[in-house]
Amino acid sequence: MDCCYLDRETGSPCGEPASSYANVPVCEEHQEVLKQFMDLRSRTAAVQSAKFHGLDKFPGICYIALLPDGSIKIGYSNTEELLEKRFKDLRRDYKAPVIPLATLKGGFVAEAVLHDKFKEHRLPGRGERFAYSPEIAHYVAELRS
Repeated sequence: MDCCYLDRETGSPCGEPASSYANVPVCEEHQEVLKQFMDLRSRTAAVQSAKFHGLDKFPGICYIALLPDGSIKIGYSNTEELLEKRFKDLRRDYKAPVIPLATLKGGFVAEAVLHDKFKEHRLPGRGERFAYSPEIAHYVAELRS
């Protein structure tokens, strides 16, 4: 099976060996592109939902944490137990303390709203990290008061 991802410039399919991802034959490189696109669509739907329903209506917990490198991690967990495990995993991955700054109700939806709200501060790469900014600091202070 060959990758069917179309090159934007030539309009030709990639043609590399592929496997099925989300019922689409794509190579490993284009699986990442497809995954990001699907994630963006899910996040857009979540942000739209939050406009009509309070975040407390959605399940799960969203967290904001200070990472050892000084960046901010905005993520979510479905339960308190999984949240504790997530912080434990982050501490293990960074081999240093991770400081929880705030939590709020709304899980995935709250995470999507915050990612959208602070998108200009997002750092490149993986891990949903954001540069510490006065806007994020102010938001955390409001949550904590």
